[in-house]
Amino acid sequence: MNYNDFGSAVISLFGMMALNDWENILKLYVAATGQEYNTLITFYFISFIVISFYVILNIFVTFIINAYTEINDAIILEKIVEKR
Repeated sequence: MNYNDFGSAVISLFGMMALNDWENILKLYVAATGQEYNTLITFYFISFIVISFYVILNIFVTFIINAYTEINDAIILEKIVEKR
């Protein structure tokens, strides 16, 4: 997992989004850049995880609400048809 090209970066970020060895990606980033381990780098990685979790949670809730709305609309339509 690295950031050498776009495809590798996307795969690395997807792995972090799934909480798959994000600590190792962080350690590899620190080793590859030669920087000292600091809180700004950690903040980037943790904020990415939190924001991506929030986005995925919103998508999941949207699917649930959409399914509930479709079922509710079908029930209402069925009641209208029964009354006729």
